Amino acid sequence: MDNNNDTGAAPQAPASETIIGSSAGNRRPENCEETWRTLFKLLPVGVSILDEHGRMKAINPALEQILDMRHADILSGSYKQRRYVRPDGEPFNPTDFPTTRAIQEKSTIRREVIGIVTEDEATIWVEVSAAPLPFADAACVAVTVDITERMQSQEEAEASLRFTEAVADNVPCMLGYWTGDLRCAFANRAYITWFGRTPEQMQGILMTELLGPELFAMNEPYIRAVLQGKDQQFERMLTKTNGDKCCVWVQYVADRVDGVVIGFFVITTDITNLKRQQALEASERQYRRLAEDMPLFIATFRPDGTLTYVNQELAASVGMSPAELTGINFFAFLTPEDRERVKARLKTLTPDSPLETHEQDQIRLDGTPALHRWTNRAFFNREGEVTGYQSVGQDITDLKLAEEALRELNRHLEQRVAERTSELDRTCEELRHRNQQFRLLAADLVQTEDRERRRIARLLHDHNQQLLVAAKLMIARIQYKMHDSELQEEAAQVQEILDQCIEASRELTMELAPPIFRDAGFAAGIQWLARWMMDKHELAVTVRCEAPLPPISEETSLMLFQTVRELLFNIVKHAGVREATVTLESMPDGVKITVADQGKGFEVERALDMPHSFGFGLINIQERLTLMDGRLTFDSRPGQGSRIELHAPLYGLSGPHIDNGQAHQIEAVAAHRPNAEDDALIRLLVVDDHAILRQGIVEMLRREPDLDIAGEAVDGLDAVNKCRDLNPDVILMDVSMPRMNGLEATRHIMAEMPEVRIIALSMHARFEMAEQMLAAGAKAYLVKDCPVEDILAEIRKVG
Repeated sequence: MDNNNDTGAAPQAPASETIIGSSAGNRRPENCEETWRTLFKLLPVGVSILDEHGRMKAINPALEQILDMRHADILSGSYKQRRYVRPDGEPFNPTDFPTTRAIQEKSTIRREVIGIVTEDEATIWVEVSAAPLPFADAACVAVTVDITERMQSQEEAEASLRFTEAVADNVPCMLGYWTGDLRCAFANRAYITWFGRTPEQMQGILMTELLGPELFAMNEPYIRAVLQGKDQQFERMLTKTNGDKCCVWVQYVADRVDGVVIGFFVITTDITNLKRQQALEASERQYRRLAEDMPLFIATFRPDGTLTYVNQELAASVGMSPAELTGINFFAFLTPEDRERVKARLKTLTPDSPLETHEQDQIRLDGTPALHRWTNRAFFNREGEVTGYQSVGQDITDLKLAEEALRELNRHLEQRVAERTSELDRTCEELRHRNQQFRLLAADLVQTEDRERRRIARLLHDHNQQLLVAAKLMIARIQYKMHDSELQEEAAQVQEILDQCIEASRELTMELAPPIFRDAGFAAGIQWLARWMMDKHELAVTVRCEAPLPPISEETSLMLFQTVRELLFNIVKHAGVREATVTLESMPDGVKITVADQGKGFEVERALDMPHSFGFGLINIQERLTLMDGRLTFDSRPGQGSRIELHAPLYGLSGPHIDNGQAHQIEAVAAHRPNAEDDALIRLLVVDDHAILRQGIVEMLRREPDLDIAGEAVDGLDAVNKCRDLNPDVILMDVSMPRMNGLEATRHIMAEMPEVRIIALSMHARFEMAEQMLAAGAKAYLVKDCPVEDILAEIRKVG
C-alpha cells in the first residue's frame, strides 16, 4: 500500500469480518476466513504476517519454497540465523529490514533487494516489500519475491559486459560505436587514449567535435555510405598527439536492426609497422635483385663469421653455389695470417666509423693472380653492439692496369698540353695586341666621326645658316627700296627659298651634332630629341630630370645623344608601343640615362645574337660605351617591356675639356647710365659672332628713326663689357657664340644690370632655347629667320 494516502496501514475490515489476530474472531464468518487462507496459499510470491514485535505469525507456502525452510522453522525465527547481504556485498543490518522499518516508521517499504546466504554458502536473492497493518498481532505484511535467477542473469550480463570491455580495451586497435546521429555510444581504451579524452568526455560526443572539421570532411563520404548500409574500408595518414605520423586501416561496419541501420562500428588499426615491414621487405627484395645484377662480390655474415647471404658473383669466384656457402663460416676459407688481418680490421669498426676499405691480392680459380678491393660495413644495435657485417668486393686487376696506362697517357698529354698552351699563350698575346690596336683604331675612328659631325654641324650652324639669314636680311633691305611690284614678288619668293634652306640646314645640324648641347646643356638636347621623335615618328617620349646635370663634354653629349636616339628608334621599330620614358640622373662618377618602355620586350642573350639591325645596334652601343669607359645594362623579358641603362663618364675619350664657352669668370662692375641725348630713342646693342649677319641686322635697324645703334659685340664676354660702357636699353643677343654664349651672358647682365631688356635672337628654333633664355632673364625669344617686322615690333614692345 502507498503510505502517501494514509499512514500505510491496511484498510480496516468491517467489524463482522476481522482478520487474523483479532479478539473478535468468533464473530468472523467462516467462509471469509476460508477464502483468505485459500488465497494466501495460492499466491506465487512469499507473503508473511508479523506482529508488532516483528515475529512471524503466518506465512504462505511460496515463502517456505523461496527460503527453502520448513514452516515451523520459519515461525520459530530460525531464518534469522542466516547471513544477509546487500547487492554490493556489504552485510545487511537486521535493523534495516523492510518489515522492521515498516513497523517502526509506519510506512510502506518497497522492493528492497536482499541476499540470503544459506548454510551451503549459496545466495538467495529476494525483493521484499513491507506495509504496516493496524493490528497488534498483525502489525505488518511482507511480500517476498524470488529474484535469484534475475540477479544471476544480471550478474552474468554484467560479467559478460566487463569481459567484453576488458577484451575491447586490450585489443591493439581502436574500437568504437557511433549512433545514427553520429554520437559516440562506446569507445575502448585505445580509442579514448588516441584522442586524449576521458571516458566521460567520449560518452555522447559528436563525431564532428571529436574529429575536427578537416578530418571529418575527409571521412564524411565513408560515413554517409555506411549509414546507407554499405560497409567501408580505407587507409588514412594521421598525426598522433605527440606529432608522430602513422598509417591506419579504418573499417566502418553498419549495425542493422530489422534491416534498418541504427549506427555503425568503427575499427581502426595502426598499420604503420606493417607498412614499414612491407617497405623493408620490398627494399630487401630490391637489394637482393641489385646484389645479384651487380658485377661485384657481395656477402653478409654474423659477428662470428657465419655467412647469411652470398651473391652469385662471389659464389662463382670460389667455385660454389650461394646455397652451399650460406651458413658456412667464411673465416675457414682464409689463411691464418689473412684471418687475423681481417678480424683486426673488423674490430676497428665503430658506430661512428662503420666502414673500412682495403685491397688484397687473390688467386683466381684458374691460378692467375688478381687484385681485389673490399669494403666492409658493420651494423650495430642501439647498445652499440655489432649485429652483423656486409662485405662488397671488386676485382680491380684490369682497373689497376688501366689506371697505370691512363697515368702514362696523362703524362704524355700533359706534355702535349704544355706545348700547345705555350703556343696558345703566344697566339693569345698576339690577339690581345691586335685587339688593343683595333680598339685604339676604333676609338680613333669614333673620335674622328664625332669631330667631323661636330665640325660640319658648326659649319652649318655658325656659318651657312648665318649667311642664309644675312642674305634674307639683305633681300629684305632691297625689297624695302623696291617700288616694282613684280620685283618685290620675286624677292618674296627668294626669301621663301631662303627659309626652306635655313630650315633644312637647321634639321641637318640637329641630326649631326645638335649645337643645343653646347648652348643649353645635355638635358635640353634630350628634350629636343623627344619633340623630334614625336614629330617624325609619333613616339611620345617623357623626359625626367629631377636634378640639374653636371657639365658634360660635347663629345660625351653627342655620343649619348646618338645612343638614346638609336634606342628610341628600336622602340619605334620593335616594341609595338607609342610611349617611352627617358630618365636622366647625376651619378658620382658621371651620368646615368635610362630608356624604358612597356612594349613587347626581348630576350637579352638572344637579342645580342640577332644578325639584324636590332642586335647589331645594341652591340654597337655597347662597344661605343666601352671605348669611353662606360657600360650598358639590360633588363627585359618577352611581354614585360624593357629597361636599358647607360652609364657614362662626364668626359669622353679626349679628357675633361669642355668647349662650351662657359669657363670665363667676369668681375662684377657697378654700371652707370650716361645721360642720353634723346631719351625718346631706344638704344640698341647688337651681339652676334657672325660679322656679315651682325652688319645686316645693324643696317636693317639703322633706317628706323626711333632706334639708336649704341654698339656691336662679337660674343657674350664682349657683350657684358660693352653693356657696362654703353648702357643700352635693349640688347639683341645671339645664343651660340664662342668664349661665352648668349645664355651665360644674359645671366651675368641680368644679375648686374637688371634694367636692361634682352631679346634673344638665335638660329635655334623657338622650342629649343626659348625656355632657357627666358629663365635666364630675356624678355623675348626670336629666331633669326623670322620676318623683320617681328624683330622691330619686339624691340619697340620691350624698349
